[in-house]
Amino acid sequence: MIKSIIASDVPFETNLRIAQSEYDSLNRNTLRFGLYDDFQVSIGPYSFKTFRTDINIGGCFAVYQLMRIYKEDVLSNPKKMIALSKVLNN
Repeated sequence: MIKSIIASDVPFETNLRIAQSEYDSLNRNTLRFGLYDDFQVSIGPYSFKTFRTDINIGGCFAVYQLMRIYKEDVLSNPKKMIALSKVLNN
């Protein structure tokens, strides 16, 4: 089920599938924390909300995913960000 991030408020730290158009509309910046994997943090261009985004390539199509995160955790809590990254990729 695809839930709209434009039409509704996204709860924190909940893994959602989104449409490609919504994924493409986010401003994305890739951050790296030491030896951890890359992950993308997006700032919603109109809402100023912070999201963790991903594309899972599987089978014949891509699955676009989003998770709203706390801005404070992006730089101050990298281990939590990596844990949420693993949740998003499962």
